[in-house]
Amino acid sequence: MTKRNKNITLIIILLLTSVFLIMGYLYIEDTKNLLISEAEVHIKEVATQGSQLAQKQIEKDLDVLNIFSNYYTSNPDISNEEKMKKLLDEMENQKFYTMAIVDTKGNAENTKGNKFSVKDREFFKNSIKGKECVSSPYVDEVDKSVKKVTISVPILNNDEVVGVLYCTYDVNTLMKLINVSFYENNSISYIIRNNGTVILHPQQDRLSKNIYRLLKKDNDIKEVNKLKKELQENKTGAAILDVSGEKRYIGYSTMDNGDEKNNYIKDWNLIFSVPESVIFKNSEQIINRALYAVLLIIFVFITIIFYIMYIKNSNEKEVLSLAYEDKITHIGNQNKFYKECSGYLLNKPSLNYVIVYFDINNFKMINDTFGYEFGDNLLITIAKALKEELTEGEIYARLSSDYFSIFCDYKKGRDKVIRKLDNIRDNIERNLNTVFEISLCVGIYFVEEGEVDIQKAVNKANMARSVAKGKNVNYAIYNEDVRNKLSEESIILDDIKTALVKNQFEVYYQPKFSLVNGEMIGSEALIRWNHPEYGFISPATFIPIAEKSQLILKIGRFVFERVCIDLSDWKKQGKNIVPVSVNLSRVELYQPDIVKFINDTIQKYNINSDLIELEITETVAMNELNILKNVLNELRKYGFFISMDDFGTGYSSISCLRDMPIDVLKLDRSFLDGIENDKRSRNIAKSIVSLAKSLDLIVIIEGVETKEQAELMKQFGCDLVQGFYFARPMPGINFINLLKN
Repeated sequence: MTKRNKNITLIIILLLTSVFLIMGYLYIEDTKNLLISEAEVHIKEVATQGSQLAQKQIEKDLDVLNIFSNYYTSNPDISNEEKMKKLLDEMENQKFYTMAIVDTKGNAENTKGNKFSVKDREFFKNSIKGKECVSSPYVDEVDKSVKKVTISVPILNNDEVVGVLYCTYDVNTLMKLINVSFYENNSISYIIRNNGTVILHPQQDRLSKNIYRLLKKDNDIKEVNKLKKELQENKTGAAILDVSGEKRYIGYSTMDNGDEKNNYIKDWNLIFSVPESVIFKNSEQIINRALYAVLLIIFVFITIIFYIMYIKNSNEKEVLSLAYEDKITHIGNQNKFYKECSGYLLNKPSLNYVIVYFDINNFKMINDTFGYEFGDNLLITIAKALKEELTEGEIYARLSSDYFSIFCDYKKGRDKVIRKLDNIRDNIERNLNTVFEISLCVGIYFVEEGEVDIQKAVNKANMARSVAKGKNVNYAIYNEDVRNKLSEESIILDDIKTALVKNQFEVYYQPKFSLVNGEMIGSEALIRWNHPEYGFISPATFIPIAEKSQLILKIGRFVFERVCIDLSDWKKQGKNIVPVSVNLSRVELYQPDIVKFINDTIQKYNINSDLIELEITETVAMNELNILKNVLNELRKYGFFISMDDFGTGYSSISCLRDMPIDVLKLDRSFLDGIENDKRSRNIAKSIVSLAKSLDLIVIIEGVETKEQAELMKQFGCDLVQGFYFARPMPGINFINLLKN
């Protein structure tokens, strides 16, 4: 950098620094004003809170007094001694100073056994007229050192006042109630009348003094009159005024409850007061932080400028390298991967190379369920596993989203590649504590000799990955069959879209029979596709393809609504309808509106929830156990039975029975393989049925094709049976004939 350029740079830095300083000053001033404004709002809210607390306490005490008053009226024969005993008990419960009963002449007897006259007290004059009353503080009739406040109610007998019942608070007790502590206990609360008379104050020398006269000594008369006007109009607000030579923030709130009939403290106002020095003390920390932040920004700005200058002049290559690093995992990104792999393909074309392309199954669901922080941590864990398991010369990178790729030679054999992938997956599971299994979908492409286009090679690995998606196997190797299969899948996918529009899908019903009495007591809804060109296409063919494209959601919702329509029609025809089980796919269960959709649909067609049984597969249950629990529990609350289908095909079946909220267990047809002749198979099936029954589950076996199989399962205690031996799946028009009228 030339001397001239350096001078220009320094001038720019000085100018920008000055701008930052000015902006910082303005920001600090705005922050200060904002804090003061917020303090006023808070003080107003505190005053309102204290006022409401006092109102609620008074209302509560009036309720207590009225309960006793009504009780005495209803029980006129109660002795005075017993009355006093009950009042004494209540006084201890409510922490009153005293409670007392007064006759119509003003003669009172309190819970301390004192007798005296209260005929001249304001509360007695009001309550003997049938009014509830809260008095101003006054000196106790017996103990002159105690100032108290009285709450009184009339004692009525057939709408005639026959006495007065009252309770009293020590003034200090009431002060504790209204004195909400904030600002390090430097605040005070007190109560004044609309005319300015102080009636409750922690400083006893302020009682009976007029706050307006005190304020006029040190404040603008307009500000004092404004406060006076707002208090007299029963308003709530805040002000900044000098009080006895000290500037204070004042919040005020009326204690007028707005009820003209039962307004006991109509002209009372709660004042909450905090010294300005305390406000600024609390605000000072924030203002200082703002100042430090501005200075820090300036420092960082200057540091960055000099750092950029240093980097630009000393190491431009390092700056360029930033374009080759993934920002989340800190491993190579797509640019770096393509560049390094292309170098190998161009410089050493004779070697045998393999490209592995993989992603995380259900990564979107993981992000949506556990949050993006968890998803990022999963990506970082995978990157860590790649670093630990791969050696020098083996290239790896995060290409995008949850897609990773590996490039290496396979001179040690193709099987070594598969084992290396297994090691990577094991490493991920060791380093990531999850409540569900993390699975990868892997595509592998063995690069042809002389191939130099890395992007096309990666695309072929990705095509293999697409074939593996949704299959039981974890990986697929690219070949011509993969290419052809993808082409077939693309055609089927287009046909599925057409089938949904042209109503080519049908719902078949396969009956379920009781092994106890042989009656049909249910059925399972099964999707069928009668293609206009290819005839019936097996669900095993088109369902996995639909799941990849999210079309399974439309298919699933079509089946559910079709079942509800059929049930509604059969009901209208007077048929004795039986429950129908409907399969829910993984995609459906992850929809945030799945519960709403199911409930809305059955309500639309006036179907009871007990006529619908919802089936999930064991594989879905085990892979996303904790995710599905909430959904299934919510569905059960609405009365739906939950069935686990294909039980026995997974590897953690027993734990699944323990943890999943299910009502019905459907044993997979694999339990029937060799059951007639194989003792071990019979013992396994019998044990599973026994275990399920001990968990209060209904047990059904599917795929029964012989009488011997049915008899054996009946002996084992199985409840229901489903299979070709009893009935094949059939269209609704045929199934209806099986239903009784």
